[in-house]
Amino acid sequence: MKFTVLRNNLLHGLQIVSKAVNTRSPLPVLSNVLIKTEKGRIKLTTSNLHVTISTWLGAKIDDQGEFTVPAKLLLEFVSQLTDEKIDFELEGAVLNVTTEKSNAHFSGIVASEFPEILTVEDGEKIDLDAGEFAKALHHIQYVVATDESRPELTGVYLELSGDKLVLAGTDGFRMGEYTMKLSQNVKNEVSCILPAKSLADIVKTFSAEVEGGDEGESKGKNGKKISLLINNDRNIAVVSIEDMTAYVRMIEGQYPEYKAIIPDEFVTEVKLAKDELASGVKLANIFARDKGNMVKFVVNDGEVEVLSQPTESGSNSTKLKAEVEGDDLSIAFNARYLLEFFNNVSGDEVVFKASESTKPGWFQIVGQDNYFYLVMPMKANW
Repeated sequence: MKFTVLRNNLLHGLQIVSKAVNTRSPLPVLSNVLIKTEKGRIKLTTSNLHVTISTWLGAKIDDQGEFTVPAKLLLEFVSQLTDEKIDFELEGAVLNVTTEKSNAHFSGIVASEFPEILTVEDGEKIDLDAGEFAKALHHIQYVVATDESRPELTGVYLELSGDKLVLAGTDGFRMGEYTMKLSQNVKNEVSCILPAKSLADIVKTFSAEVEGGDEGESKGKNGKKISLLINNDRNIAVVSIEDMTAYVRMIEGQYPEYKAIIPDEFVTEVKLAKDELASGVKLANIFARDKGNMVKFVVNDGEVEVLSQPTESGSNSTKLKAEVEGDDLSIAFNARYLLEFFNNVSGDEVVFKASESTKPGWFQIVGQDNYFYLVMPMKANW
């Protein structure tokens, strides 16, 4: 194997596939990137057995071949280079890397030791706006569980039906749902559970690459289409855009019937400034940390009072003007769940709805009807 590639192109490619590198795997080859010449280009692939990511780069190919070298080591080396062109040549079990100023020798593992690369082409396939898909996952990822005791709760639930893609997440104490409108109806209704963090990282990275920006939260539609293919027979979802493809294994298990906990009706509805409510919750939580982060909302006479339970350290109360419809209400929540909602959404006003102190509270940004956040209440005896 012998080829020449531009340093910036190789660096971008390595940064993309590094998302699937498993440096803690008992299989040393999973810490490596597979470099393969393919149809006049270079294909980079990494895998942790749950996620496989590939990207293709333009290159001048002199000799065909394939080999694996430590991914993080190669990424770090390339990131420090200043030369424009990099030459690669495989000699036995060593990959020689040469530039005008530098040279290095990477010991690797033969390509035959690398896991078989998945190829899935059939299934239910849709094209989504890359920016909005990244935004949807950003709104769901923080809701899912981190405890591996129930693997299905660490995933994001996707449901394709009609002209909609619904994404949902829950950890058993709160949930979020985001609905994306499709340009056409799907042929078959399908659903699956995909690892939330991996999927969000992949889509955020792919979206940022085609936008030419960083990997921060996408602000919305960007016109670039990202393809999502779901194959339930093989338990695989494929995410692809331009020269980047990721194969993601589904999480097995039954996703909870989360819609069953959504109240049929609400007796109290409050609209107020998001930043003011967030500030009130932060102030109350200063005194609520020793009481399980419990803060209480008291809705009465056109205002919302956010308060903490009195303790030996003290207490706090903040009264906020609001548009209130319906009955007076007193309900308590975990402040952390509320603050994570405020930190992950954008908008000026928030709508809060509830039916009683023992049923979930509904939070939604005004003007964003395709996303809502539901939080289970806490029992407050004060």
